[in-house]
Amino acid sequence: MADENKKSRRRRSPSSPDWASLPWGILDLILAHLIQLDDYLHFSAVCRTWLSAALDGKYRQLGESIHKQSFPMLLTPPLPPTKAAGDHHLRWRLYSLTCGKLLNWEIKMPSYSQRLCGSSYGWLGAVNEDLTITFFNPFSGKSVQLPPAHPRPCEIIHPDPSWRNYSFDKEVLKFVFSSYPNFASVKCDFVIGAIFGSYHDFAYIKPGSNVGSGWNYIGCCRRGFTDAVYHLGKFYLVDNYCCVISVYVSSGGSSSNKAKPPQVQVVVPPTDSYTRRVYLVVSSAGGDLLLVQALPHPTRWQTAGFKIFKLLGLDSIDHQKFAELVEINNLGNDALFLGDNHSLCVSASNFRGCRPNCIHYVRDCQDTNVYNLEDRGFTPLKGIKTRLRRSGHPPPIWIVPTLL
Repeated sequence: MADENKKSRRRRSPSSPDWASLPWGILDLILAHLIQLDDYLHFSAVCRTWLSAALDGKYRQLGESIHKQSFPMLLTPPLPPTKAAGDHHLRWRLYSLTCGKLLNWEIKMPSYSQRLCGSSYGWLGAVNEDLTITFFNPFSGKSVQLPPAHPRPCEIIHPDPSWRNYSFDKEVLKFVFSSYPNFASVKCDFVIGAIFGSYHDFAYIKPGSNVGSGWNYIGCCRRGFTDAVYHLGKFYLVDNYCCVISVYVSSGGSSSNKAKPPQVQVVVPPTDSYTRRVYLVVSSAGGDLLLVQALPHPTRWQTAGFKIFKLLGLDSIDHQKFAELVEINNLGNDALFLGDNHSLCVSASNFRGCRPNCIHYVRDCQDTNVYNLEDRGFTPLKGIKTRLRRSGHPPPIWIVPTLL
């Protein structure tokens, strides 16, 4: 009996608090300060009470802070398949920039060799062999399948297996959501834009009860787009000659017969010089649209530097006046994250370990570095550059994890 009383006193000792009995208000305060997804998972693993609080906070997150800035992570493919048993070669891993390492947490993906065609609001996209597109959230497990983006998919499917594999894997270069996607809602008030096909054209679709209406295609004198972003109610597209156009899609569901045709407008006329890698990124404050040129190295398959331009006068464009490209040499407190299928910008002061005035970029699997605009120096991503150089990898992709 005495031994039991001693154990009871030890359990109630201030040095051994009863974590499960913490008030929910305190747990909510802790959850509000968690930034990294791995911190959130560690919180959930403390006890059942904390798990319940985390799940409850997960669903409140959508209404309270869905537009709150989050920090990106790099979703990296596994090593090439081996004879080892199991599905290890299907499990991708998250690379944390703040920790400078691969997290000990795996995400099972649909296919090892499948290139991901974009990341938006924590959702990923992948093109299937029949050219349909599957959008899925690897953290919540939700998924949805939409029709092929190509208007004539039968012309793409080729009897040669090697050609066919190459084609469907890269049929969609990139997709972007206009806002957080709620596929379960009867009234889907968001739009999906996609750069697709061998000519890199642009199309959009309004998910909803009548997805059979399919994708909508814009009539535009430009094609060969390299990047797309949604900003201030419009899609903005850029090509290899730094020509920027805007696409305004009217509101209304996919089943609306009164939907107006999209309004397409040239924002920045094309230049005379060709640039292979051009990106569009919205500043962390959400007010500025940035155009970023990746400068190729003259002798090596690497990036030699970057040029950044701010688009001025977007709100006063008409048929006689274009936006002005003004070069900037400093991002201030912002940090850019560039990739072939997803790019974004964050305020470095909001996240521990994030370096301001830097560009974090991933180009295929061969060029993964951090570029400092102040000293024009390059720093490789710790623990990941050698891993990605192995042959047979699909490219990694930036993602902002969401649990909804």
